[in-house]
Amino acid sequence: MTGRPTEIGVLLAPAGDSHLMLPAGMVAEIVALQRLEAAPDGAPDWLLGHIQWRGRSVPVVRLATARDPESGRPPRAHLVVCFTPNGNASIPYLAIETRGLPRLERVTATALTPDENPHAFALAALQLNGKAAWLPDLDAVEAALSQAGLV
Repeated sequence: MTGRPTEIGVLLAPAGDSHLMLPAGMVAEIVALQRLEAAPDGAPDWLLGHIQWRGRSVPVVRLATARDPESGRPPRAHLVVCFTPNGNASIPYLAIETRGLPRLERVTATALTPDENPHAFALAALQLNGKAAWLPDLDAVEAALSQAGLV
């Protein structure tokens, strides 16, 4: 049987009061936060620096912040290394900082409803089964890194 899939695999990553939602096919690997090379002087706050990953220097971005409600401290950080959408040779990957461990989930169109846009780098804001989630606009992140000469 051919046709459109009824559900897709996504990676849900904790991001403040909501979740980042990335199509599973965009994710190369999830890694524990490691030593960062410092971001250059004058870099925007959302660029945390770079990591060495599989022999490449990969920019690390923070698209949202979160604190553990009980301790007030940030939960353990992980990095979601993603393929960039445009296949740009100078930025083939970027890493997104998440707070807490991301998880895979299957999502159907009926589980999603539009919501308000929470972030400048949000492609779409949604409610996923009543919980806030948003799709990051990796094109916009890639363009911002390129325009600022940060990669």
